[in-house]
Amino acid sequence: MNWVIALGACHALDIPFNFGLIGSFPWFGGVDDTIFREDNRLGQESLSHAMMDYAAQFARTGNPTATGLHACTSWPRTRWARAPKFFLFDANYNEAVIQMATDVQ
Repeated sequence: MNWVIALGACHALDIPFNFGLIGSFPWFGGVDDTIFREDNRLGQESLSHAMMDYAAQFARTGNPTATGLHACTSWPRTRWARAPKFFLFDANYNEAVIQMATDVQ
């Protein structure tokens, strides 16, 4: 079974990334060793650092974008605008993959 497809961004999976606990967060039971593997560790650590950086910058300034981080586009004035409205935090095997996205498909 492909756990990436099966789980996606399931509930609470962001917690170890937001707190820098990659590979040491015991809440996922029998799938820990399937999710947190050595072959994808670099990408997951990169993603965790990026998520913590964005959250810290947002807490400090109210703006998640800082030097060295993916630039955030301006939020649209109306909810009907087709502009990007949120970040997608993802990773490949070696690095974080971050982009702005829209909820309009």
